Amino acid sequence: MLFRNKETIAKFSDLTTEELDSKLMCLDNKSFGKFVTHSINYEKGLVSKQQLEKEASALKLLEKKTLKNTFNRVSSIEEQYDGYKMIQFIVPFITTLLIVLGNNYFFSEGLIKQNGVIITAITFLFVLLIYTFVSIKAVGSLKKEHSKLLFFKFIVEECISEKDE
Repeated sequence: MLFRNKETIAKFSDLTTEELDSKLMCLDNKSFGKFVTHSINYEKGLVSKQQLEKEASALKLLEKKTLKNTFNRVSSIEEQYDGYKMIQFIVPFITTLLIVLGNNYFFSEGLIKQNGVIITAITFLFVLLIYTFVSIKAVGSLKKEHSKLLFFKFIVEECISEKDE
């Protein structure tokens, strides 16, 4: 995940209404999530109001039924992109693995006699720092994708409320 291939995915306003409708309705969940998160690009700064209106106007051209189904799809997959929920599953597993490695490998009598307590402790702390860094990077990347899904969900909800009026 450190070296991801950057794909160029069209924004919502670059697609025709039929193409946008088919992408929002027919893609499988993984491809749908990737399409939505890559189409929203606000990482380089704040989104201008004009750009937001342009993207929202492309969504407003869709039928209300399509917008409601899209809203439901985003609601159903947004937990997969929630970084806080992922950490609840991964951290206990990795922590248990580190404890087992620490007790059976790093703090074994043979390794301590061979290298000494200080070198063994420094090695274990180095492994712990790497584990912490990787965990923070993984959660950070998922939180970014989750916020993009929430932003898209908000835009779709606004389009639905305008269609109701």
